[in-house]
Order: sequence, then C-alpha cells, then structure tokens
Amino acid sequence: MKKLLTKISKFNKLKWYEKIYFLNNVFSIWKTKIIYGKSLLFLGKRSKIQKPLMITPKYISIGNDVSIFYNCRIQGSADIIINYFHRKLYLTIM
Repeated sequence: MKKLLTKISKFNKLKWYEKIYFLNNVFSIWKTKIIYGKSLLFLGKRSKIQKPLMITPKYISIGNDVSIFYNCRIQGSADIIINYFHRKLYLTIM
C-alpha cells in the first residue's frame, strides 16, 4: 500500500504533459499485451508496439523494454531450405 501511495504522489508531482506522456506509455504497453501477447513467441516486460504496418507474429520474440513505433514492418520467417530451426528476423523501418 505504501508503494502505491508513493507512486501516486510521484504521478501528481508531474507536469501535465509528462502525465499525458506517461499515460500514453502505460496504455500502449497494456494494448500490446492484450493484442499481441498471445500471438508472439515471447513478449517482454514493458515492451510496446504502436500501430505496425505489418506483423507476422509466428516466429517473433520481443525482449524487455522494446519500443516499436508507427508503421514498422515486423516479419519473422523460418528459412526451411537451410535449417528449419534457425529463425531469421527481418525488421524494416520506414
């Protein structure tokens, strides 16, 4: 309970634009967990994906504290010809 009260008091001391930025980050993290959490191989703590252009989540693992911003293409594929178990990740940032 004491931890929660200190977090609330820290939040109240922020300026209005810092509060908006903080709430936007929290919302993005929750949205990422809800939408992409079950479909990715792994989704780390405090990671967020904001409106990707395209995502193929089958072979993708995202670590802790990763931010993927707007219009990114997140594509994972298994190269079957060489070896099925060596997965490759291609990130294209536009």
